Amino acid sequence: MWGGSLFSGVVAATGQVAKLCNNLALAIQMASVAEAMNLGTTLGIDPKILKNIMDTSTSSCWSTLVNHPYPGLMENVPSSNNYEGGFAVALHRKDLGLAMDCAKQAEVSVPLTCQVHQIYNMMVSSGHGKKDFSYLLPYLKNGK
Repeated sequence: MWGGSLFSGVVAATGQVAKLCNNLALAIQMASVAEAMNLGTTLGIDPKILKNIMDTSTSSCWSTLVNHPYPGLMENVPSSNNYEGGFAVALHRKDLGLAMDCAKQAEVSVPLTCQVHQIYNMMVSSGHGKKDFSYLLPYLKNGK
């Protein structure tokens, strides 16, 4: 069972690897959305307009449609609740560490994962480990 879907032929180890790969992709996805929103709004684009553009263009994804990192653009998401609830930075960091361990054993390069993992390490060190991982946006914006 994965997100409400059942996949036949998936053994336990495959399921664990799939979970790590999914969380790896989600972490990088959220980082790219947070970085784009930070740049766009800093350069003067209204966050609602930028969200709408991203939602209806090629950058549309779970992080823009379901759990947007910019506060006030969506109801009932962590960014509109002081980044409380959701998937904690510390847990996402743990999963990225496990994915990096798997990649090392398989001799697969994962440079984007390493960069996002490093940022999550800094966020945890700064006391934000319990915040939702979308807290990446204010962390990038404020540098803390």
